[in-house]
Amino acid sequence: MRVLALVLLSVVAQPSPARAVQRDIEQVFPGRVLIGLQPLGVQADSSGKNRYKLDFDIAVLLGHGSRIGVWLGAGFDYAGGPNYDLQPWLFLSLSFERFLRIPLVPSVRFGPGSQIYYDSNGLYDSVAVGLRFEFAMHYYVTRHVGIGFQSGVAAGAVIRRDDPRDPLTALHGSPYAWWDLGVGVRFAF
Repeated sequence: MRVLALVLLSVVAQPSPARAVQRDIEQVFPGRVLIGLQPLGVQADSSGKNRYKLDFDIAVLLGHGSRIGVWLGAGFDYAGGPNYDLQPWLFLSLSFERFLRIPLVPSVRFGPGSQIYYDSNGLYDSVAVGLRFEFAMHYYVTRHVGIGFQSGVAAGAVIRRDDPRDPLTALHGSPYAWWDLGVGVRFAF
């Protein structure tokens, strides 16, 4: 009976996992680095293509005001479908972690980006350059891990070849835009 009481007491005295989740406090980032991964995403562009999208980014804290953090970062995205493209970009990010009394952190990002398109045979098809704008919302279940979504738009110009197999074919430029939505995590260090 004494052993059962000790076991029961030790179980009750252990901190529950629910207590480890942040509540009723604003998020305070533990360091100066954010790493994001959005493995569940979709992208729709002005040419009518809808594709799977994977986003990866890293940002470094430049400074902090009383309620806003300023970050400089870079991202590398992949969009796949019948054709695929690689999307490197640079961004300036503003995080609003001290606006809410819960660890829900809205943020915006903007900056120049590009897309390099390849066809299903792995041949370079076209390239796009433009400006991107993203909005994100992440709930930090711990000081180090946030779960949420991000959505963005981009607009710019795309340069295409008539025939990707022939480097001497004519190039054509046209306006280009896309929208994306991704769900994933951010890690704060």
